[in-house]
Amino acid sequence: MMRNKRLVKWGESNLEAFTLVELLVVIAIIGILIALLLPAVQAAREAARRMQCSNNLKQMGLAFHNYHDATKSLPYGGMPGTLWEPEFTGSNWRHSLLPYVELTSVYSEALYNQSSFESGQWGMPVPFNVIYHELIPTMYRCPSSGNDALLRGASTPLGALYNRDRDYAFMTHDYVGVMGAYPDPAVPSRAEKCRPYYLGGNVSNSGLLCSEECRTLASATDGTSNTLIVVEQSGKYQGRDIRSSYGGGWTGSRYTIQTATTAFPSYPGLAVMYPTGLITLAWAINAQSVPDIDVSNYPNDWGPTIVPSSIANSSHTAGINAARADGSVDFYSDTLAIHVLLSLGCRDDGQVVSP
Repeated sequence: MMRNKRLVKWGESNLEAFTLVELLVVIAIIGILIALLLPAVQAAREAARRMQCSNNLKQMGLAFHNYHDATKSLPYGGMPGTLWEPEFTGSNWRHSLLPYVELTSVYSEALYNQSSFESGQWGMPVPFNVIYHELIPTMYRCPSSGNDALLRGASTPLGALYNRDRDYAFMTHDYVGVMGAYPDPAVPSRAEKCRPYYLGGNVSNSGLLCSEECRTLASATDGTSNTLIVVEQSGKYQGRDIRSSYGGGWTGSRYTIQTATTAFPSYPGLAVMYPTGLITLAWAINAQSVPDIDVSNYPNDWGPTIVPSSIANSSHTAGINAARADGSVDFYSDTLAIHVLLSLGCRDDGQVVSP
């Protein structure tokens, strides 16, 4: 029995084309594979960003130790100048570390106590440290942060009023120095170590980076491995930027805990300090509801915030990176017990903690 044969003409294929159903199935499979792979890719990218953030803190930790070796103490957490508003013509620990992270030229050109370290919203009758205009040292910027890297002076209400012709943009940093904790975790508690702040929150001097005070590593009697020196503040609170950056991230502070409560009689018992770049640990990591922070006024005339016990937070998943005084860096979960966090913020509270 002979089989029927079909002759195929030149240029004609005997392969059948995909049907519409088959094509849709292929597209659906590709879509599912992409959906499965995308979270893994995003997680890998975030892991890389978190590692870079950790490396930033390690650089700071090494810089602190090099500074300590050279000067026999840690830098002031914040220092005032003597011209006009003293917190603006002074600066903070971030400026002090620059020579130890290969930015000596910036440090040398910035005129301490002669020019302003703020971003231009106050109409100051002194020159500005223009070297800081749009300067963003990568060490002070968390790659996961969704906050603006720069505070542009003229974008604030006061800047628009006073400084239309001096529109400087100074960095708003993602890491803050630890000035202590509130309430004081020592037993018995030491009331002289912390004070309520006149704009909300609290200030303290039980940490290693304090306003108008220098500490040594030896003063961390709890052990440098049990004392935090810098923590992340790169996330958002209720969708708002509340980083400790009064007039930008480079400005100084004024007064110690003792003098800050006596210098302004109109605020009896409250401290007036303006400690840019410093934090008093008082709330859980990544907290989103605390009684002392009213976001309705942020960002305000001064920048994101000047409430110094604002929250240690980040855009990482479920925690923050933080540097200890021994130079080591660790990731602290937002489930960390608050009493442990407060004790880590103090250099000499005498408490034994296990993070």
